[in-house]
Amino acid sequence: MVSQATKYFRAARLLCRLIPVTTKQPQTKNQNEGNKYEINSWEDQEFVAAVKATGRKKLIMCALWTEACLLFPALDALSEGYEVYPVTDAVGGTSPESHRAALERMIHAGAKPTTWISVHCELQRDWARANTVPGFVQAVVEHGRPGWFLNLVEQRQRMKK
Repeated sequence: MVSQATKYFRAARLLCRLIPVTTKQPQTKNQNEGNKYEINSWEDQEFVAAVKATGRKKLIMCALWTEACLLFPALDALSEGYEVYPVTDAVGGTSPESHRAALERMIHAGAKPTTWISVHCELQRDWARANTVPGFVQAVVEHGRPGWFLNLVEQRQRMKK
């Protein structure tokens, strides 16, 4: 959902870390290369260098697990002066309580939670940006619940009864 925005909003960039799930230690050609399987991507110097190379101070972040893959790099980025926007509905915890607690911890540290639809709306800004409207609408139709606003008049009439 969030990565879809990068396809039609040219201003957005996405840095992605894939974390394979395995029971074996990954084999590398040179054991001194380091472990590229961190839970905290902020501990990977190449990843941090790529973030810094963008020159941006606002990070829209999502991950696999709220309480690990999102929480730790978010806290580290916040401590280095970045504005962090965790996309709360593009990440999940191992339990609802873990998800909630990790989000609260990020918020207390200064993160500004958002949702995938808010990210899309903020990047779209207005309907005058006609070249991105089709992608925006497609994302809402594929991932959202567009019916609620398509029949708003009908819903209002039901409420009056």
